[in-house]
Amino acid sequence: MNTPTPSLSKAISAEIRAELARKQLDAKALLPVLELSKNTIYSRVKGDTDFTTAEISKVAHFFGLTEYDLIDAAQKTSSRGAAA
Repeated sequence: MNTPTPSLSKAISAEIRAELARKQLDAKALLPVLELSKNTIYSRVKGDTDFTTAEISKVAHFFGLTEYDLIDAAQKTSSRGAAA
């Protein structure tokens, strides 16, 4: 099971939260997408547990994005925060 580096993982979780907010959804919208328990999904969305690469792919496609788009947005947001 592949997972991104810790700082990138937090940025991905933050980007997923932001994308959910942009689409006016909450984490429960990911239940049928990821086929995981509600507690597991909330743990990933909060950044307590890392998303796997397969989960990132599923979430990205749910949002109409590629995995690259999602990770790139997370990296850009993360680097802006680090520069501030």
